[in-house]
Amino acid sequence: MDTKEQPQRILVVDDDEDIQLVTGMVLRKLGSQLGPIVPERAFSASEAIIRLTPHPPHIDLVLLDIVMETQDAGYLVIEHIDSLPEKHRPKVIIRSGQAELRVEPLPSLPNFVIGLHSKTDLDAGELGQLVLKALEAPQSS
Repeated sequence: MDTKEQPQRILVVDDDEDIQLVTGMVLRKLGSQLGPIVPERAFSASEAIIRLTPHPPHIDLVLLDIVMETQDAGYLVIEHIDSLPEKHRPKVIIRSGQAELRVEPLPSLPNFVIGLHSKTDLDAGELGQLVLKALEAPQSS
């Protein structure tokens, strides 16, 4: 999909309102440079799963926190995405504020998960670059 032709739909899944607001600002700025970006918000795994249930419009990218209403809520979202038909699977960037995710072994992650990053280690420019690379990358099968 050419990012200049159709809007890119990005679902931000995070229970932290401040993270949601800052991410929204980054996405709007990126959209002014790249072309239309439609940010959507979910504050829990259950809300994200509802938004990811296949129906138009399709979600292109998910920015996903892991620890929300439970310690593994984000992994439930990943499991749900993995159960979707391939054409409905968005790419996923995991962003976590939990230090233990950087030291404990992660479960095997599907190919559509294209990165794991600390929310606190990413500045706005780095987040924008990650999103840009993710949107331009081919979909893994």
